[in-house]
Amino acid sequence: MKKIDVVILAGGKGTRIKEYLNGYPKPLVKIKNYRFLDLLIKKICKYDINNLIILAGYRGNLIKKRYHNKSFNFVKTEVIIEKKTLGTAGSLAQLKNKIKNEFIVINGDTFFDLDLSKVVK
Repeated sequence: MKKIDVVILAGGKGTRIKEYLNGYPKPLVKIKNYRFLDLLIKKICKYDINNLIILAGYRGNLIKKRYHNKSFNFVKTEVIIEKKTLGTAGSLAQLKNKIKNEFIVINGDTFFDLDLSKVVK
Protein backbone atom coordinates (compact mmCIF):
# COMPACT_ATOMS: atom_id res chain seq x y z
CA MET A 1 0.00 0.00 0.00
CA LYS A 2 1.37 3.42 -0.85
CA LYS A 3 1.35 5.94 1.96
CA ILE A 4 -1.69 8.19 2.09
CA ASP A 5 -3.16 10.72 4.48
CA VAL A 6 -6.29 9.98 6.50
CA VAL A 7 -8.77 12.67 7.51
CA ILE A 8 -11.31 12.05 10.27
CA LEU A 9 -14.44 14.22 10.35
CA ALA A 10 -15.26 14.84 14.01
CA GLY A 11 -17.58 17.83 13.95
CA GLY A 12 -21.05 16.62 14.87
CA LYS A 13 -22.95 17.51 18.04
CA GLY A 14 -24.56 14.11 18.49
CA THR A 15 -28.00 15.54 19.25
CA ARG A 16 -29.75 12.16 18.83
CA ILE A 17 -27.51 10.49 21.43
CA LYS A 18 -26.69 13.45 23.67
CA GLU A 19 -27.95 11.66 26.78
CA TYR A 20 -25.01 9.22 26.45
CA LEU A 21 -22.33 11.81 25.73
CA ASN A 22 -22.07 13.62 29.09
CA GLY A 23 -21.19 16.87 27.31
CA TYR A 24 -18.52 15.32 25.07
CA PRO A 25 -18.57 15.49 21.27
CA LYS A 26 -19.89 12.33 19.63
CA PRO A 27 -16.47 10.87 18.63
CA LEU A 28 -15.47 10.95 22.31
CA VAL A 29 -18.33 8.78 23.52
CA LYS A 30 -16.99 6.27 26.02
CA ILE A 31 -17.11 2.57 25.19
CA LYS A 32 -15.94 0.56 28.19
CA ASN A 33 -12.58 2.19 29.06
CA TYR A 34 -11.96 3.80 25.66
CA ARG A 35 -13.20 6.79 23.74
CA PHE A 36 -14.64 5.84 20.33
CA LEU A 37 -12.00 7.94 18.56
CA ASP A 38 -9.26 6.00 20.40
CA LEU A 39 -10.56 2.76 18.86
CA LEU A 40 -10.86 4.29 15.39
CA ILE A 41 -7.36 5.79 15.49
CA LYS A 42 -5.88 2.51 16.73
CA LYS A 43 -7.44 0.72 13.75
CA ILE A 44 -6.34 3.36 11.21
CA CYS A 45 -2.76 3.59 12.48
CA LYS A 46 -2.16 -0.11 11.87
CA TYR A 47 -1.72 0.85 8.23
CA ASP A 48 1.20 2.64 6.61
CA ILE A 49 -0.15 6.18 6.45
CA ASN A 50 1.59 9.57 6.25
CA ASN A 51 -0.54 11.80 8.43
CA LEU A 52 -3.73 11.67 10.41
CA ILE A 53 -5.75 14.87 10.46
CA ILE A 54 -8.84 15.27 12.62
CA LEU A 55 -11.27 18.02 11.60
CA ALA A 56 -13.05 18.90 14.83
CA GLY A 57 -16.17 20.99 15.26
CA TYR A 58 -18.45 20.86 18.30
CA ARG A 59 -16.36 20.97 21.49
CA GLY A 60 -13.28 20.57 19.31
CA ASN A 61 -11.06 21.81 22.13
CA LEU A 62 -11.61 18.47 23.91
CA ILE A 63 -10.52 16.55 20.81
CA LYS A 64 -7.52 18.82 20.28
CA LYS A 65 -6.40 18.46 23.90
CA ARG A 66 -6.48 14.66 23.62
CA TYR A 67 -5.03 14.10 20.12
CA HIS A 68 -3.20 17.14 18.69
CA ASN A 69 0.53 16.56 17.99
CA LYS A 70 0.33 13.06 19.43
CA SER A 71 1.75 10.02 17.64
CA PHE A 72 -0.01 6.69 17.31
CA ASN A 73 2.10 3.86 15.91
CA PHE A 74 4.52 6.50 14.59
CA VAL A 75 1.74 8.43 12.83
CA LYS A 76 1.60 12.10 13.80
CA THR A 77 -1.85 13.51 14.45
CA GLU A 78 -3.00 17.05 13.80
CA VAL A 79 -6.33 18.46 14.96
CA ILE A 80 -7.90 21.40 13.14
CA ILE A 81 -10.85 23.07 14.86
CA GLU A 82 -13.54 24.86 12.86
CA LYS A 83 -13.77 28.47 13.96
CA LYS A 84 -17.44 28.41 12.94
CA THR A 85 -19.68 25.58 11.79
CA LEU A 86 -18.73 24.86 8.19
CA GLY A 87 -20.41 21.55 7.39
CA THR A 88 -18.61 18.68 5.69
CA ALA A 89 -17.54 20.49 2.52
CA GLY A 90 -16.45 23.57 4.45
CA SER A 91 -14.38 21.60 6.90
CA LEU A 92 -12.67 19.72 4.05
CA ALA A 93 -11.88 23.06 2.39
CA GLN A 94 -9.59 23.79 5.36
CA LEU A 95 -7.24 21.14 3.97
CA LYS A 96 -6.63 22.98 0.69
CA ASN A 97 -3.05 23.97 1.56
CA LYS A 98 -2.33 21.13 3.98
CA ILE A 99 -2.68 17.92 1.99
CA LYS A 100 -0.63 17.35 -1.12
CA ASN A 101 -1.14 13.58 -1.34
CA GLU A 102 -4.13 11.37 -1.97
CA PHE A 103 -6.23 10.96 1.15
CA ILE A 104 -9.14 9.04 2.61
CA VAL A 105 -11.94 10.70 4.58
CA ILE A 106 -13.50 8.77 7.47
CA ASN A 107 -16.37 9.76 9.74
CA GLY A 108 -15.28 10.09 13.36
CA ASP A 109 -18.45 8.45 14.62
CA THR A 110 -18.56 5.38 12.39
CA PHE A 111 -16.60 2.15 12.51
CA PHE A 112 -16.24 -0.22 9.59
CA ASP A 113 -13.81 -3.08 9.83
CA LEU A 114 -12.21 -2.30 6.46
CA ASP A 115 -8.77 -3.16 5.17
CA LEU A 116 -7.48 0.29 4.16
CA SER A 117 -4.86 -1.24 1.89
CA LYS A 118 -7.66 -2.77 -0.19
CA VAL A 119 -9.59 0.49 -0.22
CA VAL A 120 -6.56 2.34 -1.58
CA LYS A 121 -6.05 -0.24 -4.35
